[in-house]
Amino acid sequence: MKLQYESIRVDNFSPETITMVGVSHNNTPVSVRGILSLNESVRKILYDFAKRKHAGYLLIISTCNRVEIYCDHRLVDPLITKWQEISGSKVVLQEFLEIKRGAIALGHLYAVISGVESQIPGDMQISHQVKLAFGESKCHRMTTGLFEQAFNFGLQCGKKVRTETDISTGVSSVPSAVSLLVRENEKAKEPGEILIIGAGKMGHLSCQNLLKTIDASRVILINRNDSKANQVASRLGVKSGTFSNLPDYLKRSDIVIVATGSPNPIITTDLLAEKKTGIFFDLSVPSNISQEVKKLDGV
Repeated sequence: MKLQYESIRVDNFSPETITMVGVSHNNTPVSVRGILSLNESVRKILYDFAKRKHAGYLLIISTCNRVEIYCDHRLVDPLITKWQEISGSKVVLQEFLEIKRGAIALGHLYAVISGVESQIPGDMQISHQVKLAFGESKCHRMTTGLFEQAFNFGLQCGKKVRTETDISTGVSSVPSAVSLLVRENEKAKEPGEILIIGAGKMGHLSCQNLLKTIDASRVILINRNDSKANQVASRLGVKSGTFSNLPDYLKRSDIVIVATGSPNPIITTDLLAEKKTGIFFDLSVPSNISQEVKKLDGV
């Protein structure tokens, strides 16, 4: 398929022509978000693609709950085509895409930075995630002076929202919300073990939040990379285990939090054949718990 625009040549940023295209927890199921998520290597492909189109600026935000691309309106169609091609999926991207233009697109970016658009309003992580995304854009030399000014204004808005409103009061991230649910559950009051699978940011934050009220001796942290699990567990003061022993840990644990970057489910019905009951939290995108697991009695 021949792309519509051979060369776009956007020399600078214009608030009137900026466009946001994306999917989020508001309009797209997690199964689809997993397919459309953009890891670092895929984002590089899109940045390189935009460079060849002389697009001037591009910002890609890819988190567990949203994938959003901000660019000049003339790059939208070819970028969507490229995104669809990269996903390798039969999912029709346009069925789920949300598109915002001009001042509305900028306003949306500011709402995202402020945590207003988060699944948990006031999410403290999103501002940092967006900063990292902008840093990546700068590394690819896909920002302009005016776009950076507009972005920095958004950071100021986010700070103002957090300091002058109560939006960040109470639970302010997905890991903290999960930790609260764990602490309130009856099984958390029992002496059983709590298993955390994943030593990345979500797993790390989940563990930190749990340790505010759960004794460290009850928490086991494992990761597909055993060395990383050991490092993080040592830093947090919890037990670590080897990933190859996952079936055994699942048998022993009453509560399981899954937060890895695996493209395929880690928790399957086969692994739970001998487990009668359990509480599972899946913080991964794409989902790391098989859909069949949800149908099991006692889970």
